[in-house]
Amino acid sequence: MDFTDILTFDAARKTSDGFLIADVRAARTGIQIYRGVEVGRSDMDTVRVYRPEDEVFAKDALRTYAHRPVTVDHPGELVNPENWRDFAVGQTGDTIARDGEFVRVPMMLMDKAAIAAVEAGVNQINMGYAAELDWTDGETPSGEKYDAVQRNMRMNHLAIVAAARGGSKLKIGDDMEGQKMADKTRSIVVDSIPVEVPEQSAAIIEKALKDAATKVTDAEKRAADAEKTRDAEIAKRDAVIDDLKTKIVDDEALAAKVTARASLVDSARKVIPDFDPKTMTDAAIKRAVVVAKVGDEMKEKPDAYIDARFDMLVESAGDGGGSDPVRDGISSIPAKTGDPSSVAYDAMSARLRDAWKGQKGAH
Repeated sequence: MDFTDILTFDAARKTSDGFLIADVRAARTGIQIYRGVEVGRSDMDTVRVYRPEDEVFAKDALRTYAHRPVTVDHPGELVNPENWRDFAVGQTGDTIARDGEFVRVPMMLMDKAAIAAVEAGVNQINMGYAAELDWTDGETPSGEKYDAVQRNMRMNHLAIVAAARGGSKLKIGDDMEGQKMADKTRSIVVDSIPVEVPEQSAAIIEKALKDAATKVTDAEKRAADAEKTRDAEIAKRDAVIDDLKTKIVDDEALAAKVTARASLVDSARKVIPDFDPKTMTDAAIKRAVVVAKVGDEMKEKPDAYIDARFDMLVESAGDGGGSDPVRDGISSIPAKTGDPSSVAYDAMSARLRDAWKGQKGAH
């Protein structure tokens, strides 16, 4: 016959990786009360089952407490290799010991929801096991009457439940000792597993689960924000890299720039032999040469004008000159006075002389 008895966790603690471990009182001697339908006697409302010391602490019985799966509440069937993954949230250890009238068993919980349930107060233990019932009534050595004796107990699993059949001493954590079992219970769902718990514990568990869900949501939001920040930083860095790429000059382009610069300096020195470009830009070199040869009025001229005057100066220097051809051209116009042709010459001379100023109305 299959049975489920309940006890509790003692001195529960967390491992460094978050698992919950404890030594638990998992069974005890004495009389435990079952409903008649639980033990195949529907003709009886309750059945007082006696568990004598020599049966509870029998070596063959104690060995079966080791390496048993831990479940949340009792499954509808015994745990076996086919359904173990569906029900197990942890397992018992192998150092089984007697503790007065109790059997003490080490255990570990590895499932997050199960650990949360225990920390919220669902901390009592119920062993699921098979045993034989000897329907012989009698009295215990202390004078308690019983209807049957339980023999040849073989453990199948250890269940975490809200209220232990063996009493509140069969629990996780000695701080719960003496707690009065709640009259009302409520079914809640913990990680898709329905659990029947006292009304007060249900509120605690639901709050713990809600808080845990909030923490998960907050963590996911922080991770998403961090990812956005990282993406923005990557985009900024990529933009800097792209900008630097546009500024990198390859070997051929660099050689061309050096050649053009040397040619420009040579041209400037044709006009002014001792010209020193220092750190001037190309445009500054041309302007300096034109200003030196033509005069300070060239300082404010547009770049296009300076380019043209510079080229003319260089060309004139190449012909053995070096003077300003525009000024020379203007000064070579014959001076005539008095007659209309002289007036025309004077006007033309003025226009040529002032052409570089870009005056409006000069034709």
